[in-house]
Amino acid sequence: MNRPVARALGALTALVALTVACGDGTSAWVLTRNHPSPPLASGATGGTSAGTGGLPRGGTGASAGTSQGGDGGAAGAGSGGDDSGAAGSAGEGTVGPRNPDDFAEVCSPVVTIDNRTATGNGQLFTESLPEPEAFMIAAARRSCALLYKLPEEVPVTNDLTVVIEDFEGAPGTLLVGGASTTLRLNSLHMRSIADAAGDVTLEVSGVSQFLIALDYALDDGAAGWLVSGLGDWVRFEAGYTPISSRGPGGTWTDGFKTTAFFVDWLDQNYVDAAYLLNRSMDPSDAEPWSDQVFFEIGGKDVAALWDDYQASL
Repeated sequence: MNRPVARALGALTALVALTVACGDGTSAWVLTRNHPSPPLASGATGGTSAGTGGLPRGGTGASAGTSQGGDGGAAGAGSGGDDSGAAGSAGEGTVGPRNPDDFAEVCSPVVTIDNRTATGNGQLFTESLPEPEAFMIAAARRSCALLYKLPEEVPVTNDLTVVIEDFEGAPGTLLVGGASTTLRLNSLHMRSIADAAGDVTLEVSGVSQFLIALDYALDDGAAGWLVSGLGDWVRFEAGYTPISSRGPGGTWTDGFKTTAFFVDWLDQNYVDAAYLLNRSMDPSDAEPWSDQVFFEIGGKDVAALWDDYQASL
């Protein structure tokens, strides 16, 4: 196997809020889809399906934000390959869902849990995720299986530190420096969810999955709305966002859940759409990002594809 590509990230430029609608996150940490997978094409390559069991969907809504930077720098989240191949019809050349375990070699960071409020609000984290290291590794492998085809395509994260502490602001932030990532979870926010009789497990699981997906998504700094949309798409595919939260309106550049459902529609109707969108933001390809990738995927410009998606709702 070739060595995985080195971590390279563009700077995310604005701190943003995000609506989270999670599943309960307590059943099985395996990759499932909220919709039928495209059929396997004859001769297609890829891993095996992860099975039919999955994470229940639904739950309370909450807000979340991220921050991410490269090589030890920090910036706010929300901004922000292989784009080749003509548009094709759904099912042609697709490989179906890939098994997260196929990515175990490159998507199993060493996880360190640093619960700084363990005797206070951080108890909610401990109660929500009694095996947090296993959950974070499963979330990493799930992200890789959704965003990539082959392990050697994945940017490396060797170490993942999860810090739980009280702070004002977003439910979670992400700091990426080289092959080390720090995921910071807000235990004050956990307390606010608990005080409102919400499901803290849903919230912690969903926010963690989203942030880890952002860690593995490619980012050349040009399309933050697409980065956040892919992160929320991974969360949806993992079972943490109910399809009932999808609705008409907005625009493809809204990011997060709005973009995520657009990505999902594209991925159901055009070959490898989510994969190609992620690869289009590869910072190592020396090519400026362009929304031409949507034409290459669907044979239409992004505005026309958005109109088709809206008409399908």
